[in-house]
Amino acid sequence: MVSFLYSLLPLQQLVEENGEDLQSFLDGYHDCVGSEQESFLKSKAIMMEKKNICRTYLAVDGEKRILGYFSIGLRCIKIPESDEGSRDFNKKMNVDPETKVARSYLIGQLSRSRASSKGLGSMLMADAIGLIRTANHIVGYRLVRVDCDDTMVEYYSRHGFRKLKKNSVGELNQMAYILRNDRCFREIVISTYARAGAMTGRSAKVERKTRETDISVELSIDGAGKFDVECDIQFLKHMVETLARYASFDIAMKATGDNDHHLIEDAAITIGKAMAQAMDGRPIERMATSTVVMDDAMVQVSLDLVDRPYADIDCPDPLYLHFMRSFAMTAGITLHVLVIRGFDDHHIGEASFKALGRALKEALKVADRELSTKDRPEVRVRDARQEDHPLSGR
Repeated sequence: MVSFLYSLLPLQQLVEENGEDLQSFLDGYHDCVGSEQESFLKSKAIMMEKKNICRTYLAVDGEKRILGYFSIGLRCIKIPESDEGSRDFNKKMNVDPETKVARSYLIGQLSRSRASSKGLGSMLMADAIGLIRTANHIVGYRLVRVDCDDTMVEYYSRHGFRKLKKNSVGELNQMAYILRNDRCFREIVISTYARAGAMTGRSAKVERKTRETDISVELSIDGAGKFDVECDIQFLKHMVETLARYASFDIAMKATGDNDHHLIEDAAITIGKAMAQAMDGRPIERMATSTVVMDDAMVQVSLDLVDRPYADIDCPDPLYLHFMRSFAMTAGITLHVLVIRGFDDHHIGEASFKALGRALKEALKVADRELSTKDRPEVRVRDARQEDHPLSGR
């Protein structure tokens, strides 16, 4: 399973706080192909930060390793009459009709390290687009540009960029992406990898061992509804698989225990902790409600993925009432489950998990804006992991 658990840190902040110690930190970075991106980070990035030429952001994991980075700057690009873009596309780029010049955000560097997993580059590109989108709300401009060699044209094309022209030096291609309001770039990246069956994006792995149970969970929020569940309780296995399917989670779980009560409770705790860790701090839709019917049963689930743990659960089976409560309190969310009608306990239980999955899928969607400071789950997650500054001692 691929995991991308990292904090996105502005190099500017590290320059101000760490001085000479920062250079040795950057010198430990090794690009996955040993390219000029590695050289840029080690020899030019600090200088360009100090001169305000561009901004660089580092993806740093819990072990203080730089998994990758990208840089963003503002540039003007001259669009020739014979470019490969359509007239409508040029209009969207806000090209000056007289000078044929368009202002653009340039993703100047994009790199992942040898220690990172394949696919991280796409997630970092989505992070860059997210930051650019924030700048767009403040200063305008819609054009995002990257310069790449011929081997990368197809890669950027798959992610929504289109080729404009060869760069003036005759070596690189200018690729353009237009910010639009329909859906977040990150969702495009996530859906691309989900269709390919990759376990990418917001992921976590949690193990819980007690005297009564032994449980391990690998969870990807940005999945495709795939599951591999090994569990002694067949109905619990069925419910976890149902949750994964309706939430579009990818989940692998192995769970053994001495009795049903301990196993169901600890499975809920482990899954809740994995979801809390997998939320990576980007703005999300946060709140959602889903109503599901199954024969005689009609169940409504409403939730808020904010650090305000609360659970009001209506469920005829005390074991799965306890599952829902334990999941909500461990994940740190507000969860309401209301049985509107129904007389078959099996149908009520299954409808509850389906509704929970559908509500989680909606609430976890990445938003293109932050509605309030409560949309920041990283405050909770970082406290739980006891993360510290990447250059400080533990």
